[in-house]
Order: sequence, then C-alpha cells, then structure tokens
Amino acid sequence: MAVHRVLVIEDDPLFSQCICIMLVRAGYDTLAVSDGLAALDAIQGYQPHVIFLDMRLPILDGWGFLQKYRDQPGVHKPIIASSAGNVDPASLTPLECSRSSILLELSVPL
Repeated sequence: MAVHRVLVIEDDPLFSQCICIMLVRAGYDTLAVSDGLAALDAIQGYQPHVIFLDMRLPILDGWGFLQKYRDQPGVHKPIIASSAGNVDPASLTPLECSRSSILLELSVPL
C-alpha cells in the first residue's frame, strides 16, 4: 500500500509537531517546514499528495506561498490552509479559494 505524503508548513514548532504526530499515527508520511519559501523548495523533492498550510508564516506567508505555488506549472495538490486570525470569506479571491483548497480558521476561546 502506498503511503501518502503530507507537507506541513507551520512555523509554530509545537503545533507542527502535533500535526505531524497525528498524521504519522494515521499512516501518513510527513515533512515539516517553517516558512513558505522552504516549502516551495521542498515540494519538488518531496512531492506531497496534500499540503497543510499555515497562513501566517515568516519569510513568505501563506498568501505569498499560494501565489507562487499556483504560478508553478503542473498539477497542484490540495491545500488545507489554517489561520489563527480572522479571515473574511467574502474577501477571498478565486486564487485563495480554489476547488483544491480548504481554509480553516483556528481560534481558541479565552
């Protein structure tokens, strides 16, 4: 049985580790990077089946990653995007809200 690869793009080391542990326990292979630029470099060699993307990243944020990734030729993998901040769904453009992307808003009540 083929193992599916998930690229985790998350700058919070604890959250990244938690995501990877859950995915590995579910049978997935994971590769974690902490910014959008490192993710663009990793995609060619790792060839993920799915991308988990934090929208608030250093160096190249999630929005910048989406733009550069979508500009690359070839098949684009599904993206699960998360944000700890508020995102107004009405403000999303077709680039950010394609059929292969899911945007999750993660918030923790105080």
